[in-house]
Amino acid sequence: IIPMNIVLPLAITLAVETGTYIILKHKSLKLFFVVSLLNLILNPIMNFGLLYLTDEAMYYLVLAAAEALTVFIESLFIFLVIKEKYLKVLLYSLIANAASFLVGFILSFTPIYETVKTVYIVTVTFVVIYFLLYLFIILSFISNYKKNSNRCDSGN
Repeated sequence: IIPMNIVLPLAITLAVETGTYIILKHKSLKLFFVVSLLNLILNPIMNFGLLYLTDEAMYYLVLAAAEALTVFIESLFIFLVIKEKYLKVLLYSLIANAASFLVGFILSFTPIYETVKTVYIVTVTFVVIYFLLYLFIILSFISNYKKNSNRCDSGN
């Protein structure tokens, strides 16, 4: 089973970053897919790596480097997909990742983190629902694309 140290940060990241991009006035489906997919890949990798660090100073050093790398990778992919000025996209990625980090950091000092079973079950449920919604949207998009392609092909 996937540890709570992986699932909970992923759920927080998905919720906060998606919300941040919506607040920043980017309601693009492409952006939603890119941010979600990147977070579903990068966040667990980073958190699995952090699980093995026992030295607190090293933990925070690696965390800072991983967050900086994540901002760079995320901004690069978003830039390539939504074709906006890179500095604007970099700023959005920095804001979204900082918001996600801050929310996770603050929550780590609350009793929410201590109620492992309840939070874990809710978090796993959230991630599963988020993933299923993501798949549903992708499949709907593909289905609509095929329908539109068939209409265009039959019109020629």
